[in-house]
Amino acid sequence: MTDDSQSSIRVLIVDDNRLTVENVARMLSFESDIEVVGSANGGRKGVRMAEALRPDVVLMDINMPEMDGIEACGLITELSPPSRVMMMSVQADLQYIKQAMAAGAREFLVKPFGFDELVNGIRQVHEVEPSLAEVAARMATMAPAAPERSEFEEVAERAVAVAVFGPKGGVGCSTVAANLALALQSRRKADVLLVDGDLVFGDLDALLDLRPSHRVLDVIEMHDPQDLGMLRQMMAEHSSGVRLMAAPSRPELSELVRPDAFLRLLRDLRGMYDFLVIDAGCRFDGLTQQVTELVDRVILVLTPELTAVNSVYSLLMMSHMRSFPPGKIILVMNKYSRAWGISPAAVGDTIGRPVVMAVPADNAVALDAANRGEPVLLSAPRSEIAKHLAALERVVPDGDQLAANLEEMAQRAQEELEAHKEAELAALLAEDVTADVTAPEAAPDERRGCARWFPGLVGRG
Repeated sequence: MTDDSQSSIRVLIVDDNRLTVENVARMLSFESDIEVVGSANGGRKGVRMAEALRPDVVLMDINMPEMDGIEACGLITELSPPSRVMMMSVQADLQYIKQAMAAGAREFLVKPFGFDELVNGIRQVHEVEPSLAEVAARMATMAPAAPERSEFEEVAERAVAVAVFGPKGGVGCSTVAANLALALQSRRKADVLLVDGDLVFGDLDALLDLRPSHRVLDVIEMHDPQDLGMLRQMMAEHSSGVRLMAAPSRPELSELVRPDAFLRLLRDLRGMYDFLVIDAGCRFDGLTQQVTELVDRVILVLTPELTAVNSVYSLLMMSHMRSFPPGKIILVMNKYSRAWGISPAAVGDTIGRPVVMAVPADNAVALDAANRGEPVLLSAPRSEIAKHLAALERVVPDGDQLAANLEEMAQRAQEELEAHKEAELAALLAEDVTADVTAPEAAPDERRGCARWFPGLVGRG
């Protein structure tokens, strides 16, 4: 085969239904850029074949004998990091989708699916930029060479991208994102683009008191990789110098934003600015997952509440989050008050990651800024909130700093992944399988709230 075969998307199909395998393979045979490299009739065999063939995309059914698709997906994510898994199921159950994403799946297809949905899904999953763990795994298999430009050296020439996300609504992601963008622009004299990635209920335009002439759908429509100059003119400009790509004007218009087109746009915009700050909102789905993988830093925002801490803890347990290198995830506690009994140190100890900054609670200042359409850094620059939000700029590296340590971060991510696998295996071997099944029933747990969910979270200074 020639160069066409080398650039094709290599697909492995894993499904215990022979008819499904044949139909999917037949549909994919019509696409010149997609090649089916094998099929397996069960999860265990699928894992072995994925490790041996290293396909680009694995189409995985959920309900299979011996080993289901979710368990197989988790193993493939660890054993063959470059392979991206797309789950298939006849059940569009939200719990299935959550379990699949937690295991490392990049997409979820509901059977029966159409030709376009299948093909576009495969291409979208394949086009996502690799995570640092995937880069490290790929580099480990490459023979030593002396390329003219390494993948890491090119980082210095693109914008440093930061996603601000909070898995619990109401924690203040938009406030953090908007003020971080202003801090980067004013303190570093940088060219900053603020992206409203909350495509359903994004309101950064209101927070900045802007009336954009163009929004994300308009920008996507005009997106031409060969002519990016017009895109800059379509961004709304704030008086601070920060530019904004606004979300759709109505929630229902978010359905018109194709995830693959949005991600391609973000990648091209990185070549036009010094920093991209993306408000990713509070909705975690396939697009949000791919955005967190695309960016260089993820700022996770939480508040000193049990539900917010639990949401962040659950998010950090997901396999793709665990694969991130040290330093990529930055925990920020917003609306903090000593009087509420949950301290940043206690949260850090509980979930296993330090809280980098605690932004003090001041409802009067925050509400006044929001209602005036003026970020806190401008409306109340001497307030404690403004001082802490401005200081958050210091945890964001510039392009040169990022390029200098990215290779080391990727290597450490792979080492952490291996250590995690070894720890899980050791814990499994250490389990007491001879426990007396007739042991007396434990007394009911009388603890409530934080004391029950996260002992030690409350009452520490």
